[in-house]
Amino acid sequence: MILNYSNRYTNTSNWQLKMTFQTKLIFNQQQGKDLAVIGMNLPKETAERKEPGWSDRAFYLFKEFLLLKGDTPFRGEEFINYCYVNDCHAPEGTSQRVFAAIIIRAKKEGLIKHIGYTQTHDPKSHRANCSEWKKI
Repeated sequence: MILNYSNRYTNTSNWQLKMTFQTKLIFNQQQGKDLAVIGMNLPKETAERKEPGWSDRAFYLFKEFLLLKGDTPFRGEEFINYCYVNDCHAPEGTSQRVFAAIIIRAKKEGLIKHIGYTQTHDPKSHRANCSEWKKI
């Protein structure tokens, strides 16, 4: 990607100044992937520091949640609600993204698969797009 900036300035003596700057942006794909993994694990690591054993407890609840859902597709927000009902809140000072780490762990262990996208039902998210999952 090349960004060009040209500016033409003319004063009263008809003197013209033209400047052109070119910048090449180079992206390192592997570094981007590595940073994505770090970013996904950061909320989970923070939760574990604040409340040791939290992710294992949440993963156990996720397995329970899968038994209740059966073959019905689900969204991440449904799992979050299930955790809150079962008193497994995100540790104080962490974001809701800690639950995404649990879902990714389940995907890596072959418990669920991504089947597409749908819209959230939470009014605060204004029907934003979200992933839809299904038990394997």
